[in-house]
Amino acid sequence: MAKMTKRYYPYLVGWTVQVLQVDAQGDAAYLRISDAIAAAQLGDLIQVAAGTYHERLILDKAVSICAQPQSAAVTVIWETSEPYQAVVQCSCAGARIQGLTLRHRSPSVATNYAVYVAGGDLTLEGCDISSQSGSGVGVEGGSPQIRRCRIHDCARHGIALFGDLFGAEGGGLVQDCMIRDNKQNGVLVRDGAAPTLRHNTVTGNAGYGVLLKACAGEYQDNKIAGNRQGSVLLDASADLDSTDLAEQNQLDRPATT
Repeated sequence: MAKMTKRYYPYLVGWTVQVLQVDAQGDAAYLRISDAIAAAQLGDLIQVAAGTYHERLILDKAVSICAQPQSAAVTVIWETSEPYQAVVQCSCAGARIQGLTLRHRSPSVATNYAVYVAGGDLTLEGCDISSQSGSGVGVEGGSPQIRRCRIHDCARHGIALFGDLFGAEGGGLVQDCMIRDNKQNGVLVRDGAAPTLRHNTVTGNAGYGVLLKACAGEYQDNKIAGNRQGSVLLDASADLDSTDLAEQNQLDRPATT
């Protein structure tokens, strides 16, 4: 019944990488993704069969989680009455999630995210992310790699990027993403964060497309249009230039300062 394979890399003496299989229907070693994470060792790959999984994913070690090849949708849902509980929480370096749909609802008076990265560098690729009660992705002092994701219909921001309490910049990379129809800003960057935003489409958000406050970073080749309050709000505390932002991105309205 258990489906687990191992791959051996001769150039890494003694290093064996496991491929752990997850299937909610029982046709694999694990019924839950979180159980596979607990069993995984550093560098292991977790492949998830099509289905809906009601659980949280706490990543404290470098493992990769992805939908099985040619699999239909894999959806991970976490809806709870408890505050401060993201669907995915990552505090480590080297973890990766690919091709998953992430849905979230968890009440709080402040921090509330579908994906929460605290000081780590989680890679999100090809994921579909939404929160009914908070922001899609929240980063505090981390440097995630967010590529080819759809982040949409969140109760707050699409992505919120912050530096940490100790002054580390963080920010990471957001590239080739669709960030749309969120009830506040598409992307919020503040408190020392310095991300790179490149080749994203930011549209249909009820606030600004991108709000920049007390931050830095690089913003290139983004299409930021059709947001209710404006394309970009650039606070005086940000280490950025409104002319550069206009020249390097497609804005439907001038940056507001």
